[in-house]
Amino acid sequence: MKPISRRAFTLIELLVVVAIIALLIAILLPSLGRAKAQANRARCLANTKAIAISLRTYMSDWDTTPPYAKSTGTYANSYWIVLLLPYGNIEKIRQCPVANGSNTTPDTAGSVNTPWYHPGSNPSVASGCYGLNSWIFNTSGGDSTALLSTSTASPAPTAPEFWTWPFQSHESEIPLVGDGAWPNILPHPGDTAPTTLAAEQSLANYNPAESESTKTDQMHRFAMDRHLKGINVAFLDGHGETVKLGALWTLRWNTSQWSTTSKTVP
Repeated sequence: MKPISRRAFTLIELLVVVAIIALLIAILLPSLGRAKAQANRARCLANTKAIAISLRTYMSDWDTTPPYAKSTGTYANSYWIVLLLPYGNIEKIRQCPVANGSNTTPDTAGSVNTPWYHPGSNPSVASGCYGLNSWIFNTSGGDSTALLSTSTASPAPTAPEFWTWPFQSHESEIPLVGDGAWPNILPHPGDTAPTTLAAEQSLANYNPAESESTKTDQMHRFAMDRHLKGINVAFLDGHGETVKLGALWTLRWNTSQWSTTSKTVP
């Protein structure tokens, strides 16, 4: 019986096959990476909206008062994130899936890929990836550090003032919480844009001797390229959206852009 001859691949044919496979990988990998980035962005957006809902629920329970802590008591020197623990799955939704790096240095800001870290009265939520628009609080100087008692140098006033809720207008345009390098942020309409990563982080770290309201360019704390040249923001009315970095300056962050009345809380 005549044996069946089998023709082997030539070296050129093998090289062509390898080249085709490499070309397909080069075409598909960016698409897969972008799909992963979009999935992470969607998960993060869900987190910001859940935090906004928790904030609104808290304020509903406490006569429209935003979460704050005085210098003494159960929640002494705590950030809003600690006070929201009974109002949703804060332990999980405080972390953005993109910012999953490690940060164990006390009182340091986060970045695109790492959370901020500020040990407080509850170590389980000492870090996070989102910042609160602290203009929702109202003191004579707009100083959230004094109000929240995060600094022993600035004890909380005995009768802080808060804005009366609901706001008269623009609730769908006022940012409440978003991807941030620090838990409390006070953006100003005239803040400059960071030009480098170092500049982005230069004003974010905690300084107990410095009033938050005196810091300039706090928009740096929000202006991070975390989600395809943008960040996720949840607004006062509860809706959320991804905002491109350049568009951050068009939002109504600041009290000068609101129509409000205030009240005093003992």
